[in-house]
Amino acid sequence: MNLIGSITPRLAAAAASLAAGALAVQAVVQLADHQSSESTAVGIEHVTLAAFSIGLIALIPVVLHLGRLAGRVAPAAIASGGLAALGVLATISNVRGSDPSFFAAVAAPANLVWLGGFVALAVALRRSGRVSALVAFGLPVSWALTIPLSLVGGGLLGAAYWLLVARTLTTPATRPAQLAFA
Repeated sequence: MNLIGSITPRLAAAAASLAAGALAVQAVVQLADHQSSESTAVGIEHVTLAAFSIGLIALIPVVLHLGRLAGRVAPAAIASGGLAALGVLATISNVRGSDPSFFAAVAAPANLVWLGGFVALAVALRRSGRVSALVAFGLPVSWALTIPLSLVGGGLLGAAYWLLVARTLTTPATRPAQLAFA
């Protein structure tokens, strides 16, 4: 069995819940604490970066499972690459206490890959009819909530979206056993 086939709905739902919790922590800290600078992390900002990293890495099995549900793994794998790159980059920044010199060179393309993969996956999910339009089209919106709108509380809405995904993945209509290719 391949890696994607080994991601059960229960595992994907648990990962979505973990991501939701981590992204909610990040959102609350961002709203409550004004960041000290653009490239350094001090004090509570380490919590923000750690939560962001955990949230992104936890989303990888969720996104891969959604790709399996849609019958289109390629967009999910592409988006997961962006998530992994940003999760690792944020971890490096957190450990160093500042962004590495290559931060912008990695972060910008990784965000584009993440967003592009989410857009393609959203279309595939909607066409498959395996999830609601809210779950399908919420994918690219979740990127916007997590990245550009995070400073104004978007992360809390993003966390709520991932809880909705977790709930959706545990409903009988989205179980892989019912898929023709499973």
